[in-house]
Amino acid sequence: MPASTDSPRPAAAAWTPAALLYLLVLLAGLAVGLWPRSLYVPLEGSAGPLPTLQVLAAFQALWLTLIWPLVLMRSAQAGSKYVLSALAALVLQLVVAAPFYVVAAWLSDAALLDVLRLIIFLLCLSPLAIAAGALMARNATAAAWTLLTLMLLTLGLPALFYLGTEFWTHAGSVDWLWNLGPLTAAWSTAAARGTSILPQPLWSPGVLLAISAAAVFVTFSLRKC
Repeated sequence: MPASTDSPRPAAAAWTPAALLYLLVLLAGLAVGLWPRSLYVPLEGSAGPLPTLQVLAAFQALWLTLIWPLVLMRSAQAGSKYVLSALAALVLQLVVAAPFYVVAAWLSDAALLDVLRLIIFLLCLSPLAIAAGALMARNATAAAWTLLTLMLLTLGLPALFYLGTEFWTHAGSVDWLWNLGPLTAAWSTAAARGTSILPQPLWSPGVLLAISAAAVFVTFSLRKC
């Protein structure tokens, strides 16, 4: 029987190229969580457990919104079973991250409820990565605009929040900018000893899912052109 010339299995095609990079992101998140002063200066007089789980959450959000879509774009361009491949990779990512969650939760004095709430938020964020990867695979123009949008969501919103707290507080609250940014929302979601299993406020993951749906709609509209 001749050797098979089929493409690699979807799980392998989606996971293998990004495995080392994903592990580096997790390790970096855990390391920065152990030494949070390398990332930010805590408020004077603040004391308590390390924000390790929150830092790890922010790094995973960074992976999902900026790094993984680029990996998925290559998978989509290769013509593999894109959605199946991405879902298989997502499951593997959660499995690999499990030991990091255990260590980070212990260092942060977080409970199982906090970890589950974070996982739910990341699952709400992952469709955005999958949709963005498919959209960027369409053409160079779509890739450029999609990447710019992701950068504005991931990096622009936190910057606007900090500018707002300095200059726009008289115009009203800017907390919505914090809750809308994937990195900052992930940070809040992973706060220790929360009382709800669902990310709060609920509209934050809802908006991210709506953006994902819009990306899917645009992708299918381009496919018909």
